[in-house]
Amino acid sequence: MDKTTFERANERVHPVEKQWHYPILVAAGFVPKTREAVGFVRKYDYEHPDGRVVTCHTGINCDYWQSGDKRGYWGELESWCKSQGSGV
Repeated sequence: MDKTTFERANERVHPVEKQWHYPILVAAGFVPKTREAVGFVRKYDYEHPDGRVVTCHTGINCDYWQSGDKRGYWGELESWCKSQGSGV
């Protein structure tokens, strides 16, 4: 039985280096712990040498990040990093 185009597309592997959050978080000193993820809805974890952790979610409806009790949409990640003294 052939897979549908949708099913095949949902099996695509997405390397972290090509994601919206990668350049922002790497510039702020975070290291990606998730090197690749599969599908339309994905999650990538990053860790800073000081112990902070950020998880970025990429999905069908929205892209957002979370660190502890702080959370925001993709457009707010860079300003959050700056507010943490994490460069960028």
